[in-house]
Amino acid sequence: MNNKLNILYFASIRDTLGTSEESIILDEPMNVRQIKDILLTRSGKWQIFAKDNILAAINHEMAKDEAKVKNGDELGFFPPVTGG
Repeated sequence: MNNKLNILYFASIRDTLGTSEESIILDEPMNVRQIKDILLTRSGKWQIFAKDNILAAINHEMAKDEAKVKNGDELGFFPPVTGG
């Protein structure tokens, strides 16, 4: 089992951050909002996570901010999808 949370960044979030992924080790399971808050503690471009409309998926399934993640999961962040 993987002992890290793999975080993926997509589309404009990836472009803003200049990276497409990273891994972090969690001491305990956390929810998506808590991960966003951790990312917000970074300066500058990471303030993108202050936006309320960033979507998340855990292991390829859409997830709300209250959903729990743990080491071994894949957490993806992406901007809202627009249609037309």
